[in-house]
Amino acid sequence: MKSDTEYILTNSEIKEIVTLAAAEAIKAYKTAAHDDLMERTERRISATKKLLQNYKKYIVIANAVPELNQEQLKHVERMLTVYKNRCLSSHKQEARRRWRVIELTHLTEPEHTHKEVAQIVYCSTRTIDFDLQKAYKELSDLFFGIDFQMLLLE
Repeated sequence: MKSDTEYILTNSEIKEIVTLAAAEAIKAYKTAAHDDLMERTERRISATKKLLQNYKKYIVIANAVPELNQEQLKHVERMLTVYKNRCLSSHKQEARRRWRVIELTHLTEPEHTHKEVAQIVYCSTRTIDFDLQKAYKELSDLFFGIDFQMLLLE
């Protein structure tokens, strides 16, 4: 059965409905934008981790195949130098340790396990994990550029 009831809204009721709907739409947009940004950030950090895990292989391949574009490898090397200099010139022990952890975990021969690194730098494996996560984030900004949208959220 169809209802023929009409509803008449006042201007203030219409304004209130529109205001609430707009607020909900803005909230949904911001949530989706934040989720997208967090996903992009996680992908960049994951790419940084994979790049470092395979860094020595990339060097071998790049040296074996000279016609490959060397610019990406040079960029990574420059950014690793920037990161190293930033860490080692820091007055914070944690920053200096973070470089040492990256170096021992990914850049030296042989690579060391988290347990071995923890013994070398005199800290726990949890600290090594924390240092690596922070270093991956900082290095991803250097390798791929700073995401200015992320700065707005912090």
